[in-house]
Amino acid sequence: MNAETRSEAGDRMYSIATLSRWVASINYWHRASGLPLPGRSPCVKDALAQARKAYRQNGDRPTKRAHPLRIDEVEGIVDTSRRDATTWVKRARERRDSALLLMGFAGAFRRCELSMLTIADVAQGRDGDLRIQRVGRRGGLGESLIKHVQSSQDHTMCACCAYRRWLEVVSAVDGFGRPGAIRLLHQQEEFEGHICLSAAPVVQDPALPVFRAIRANGNINAVALSGAAIHAAIRRRAALAGHSHEFVERVGGESLRAGSAAERQDNDSQRDRSLRRAG
Repeated sequence: MNAETRSEAGDRMYSIATLSRWVASINYWHRASGLPLPGRSPCVKDALAQARKAYRQNGDRPTKRAHPLRIDEVEGIVDTSRRDATTWVKRARERRDSALLLMGFAGAFRRCELSMLTIADVAQGRDGDLRIQRVGRRGGLGESLIKHVQSSQDHTMCACCAYRRWLEVVSAVDGFGRPGAIRLLHQQEEFEGHICLSAAPVVQDPALPVFRAIRANGNINAVALSGAAIHAAIRRRAALAGHSHEFVERVGGESLRAGSAAERQDNDSQRDRSLRRAG
């Protein structure tokens, strides 16, 4: 096990904090046995320093607390993405990234959860809401977690509609390949109202990932977006929306979950103040 060990989605399995704890633990037992501390050797220190640099450059397992993306910032990013979608390739990317942003925010998902999400994990209710089953952080024990993502009043910010729009692309590629995606996106109708109440398009292999890599030529892979790719996509969208370089450098793959938590905390605080005034 080392810094290059990766999950099935291509993410690094171990954070810098985990690697550092292992080194500290090894040092402890060597010290208790009266032996030299291997963690103090130049080669170990250099290896950790190089790993930190590589993780930071690639957006892998970030060590800094994520800057929260608030609801108005997510709205602005999604709106800009849609206005920029002027070709069929850009439209494919917009549908994927809008679904990623809105589902990630509404469901308070970690980037690893978004990366691992499969079509089979997402079920659509009669009211358009999404019921998403994910293996918990103790997934090795068979535990699972059900998250409910509700449709929103505004269709442009509805995570359920965004998922439905992206699923149309996935279904077109699944059934007809690249020509199917081109035909769908060239004939794209105006997004003028909720579509989450309509029947979901059929995807032949529900074990495939929801969020997939899209090549520069528009080809949509069956390979899941890695956590690092999700991190990079959020930053690209934030930059496209006109945010400063400093802002873009502070956001990333965990910013959707952090923003969702911050909004929830603000709402709880406002509710508490209202109750105190009423009392």
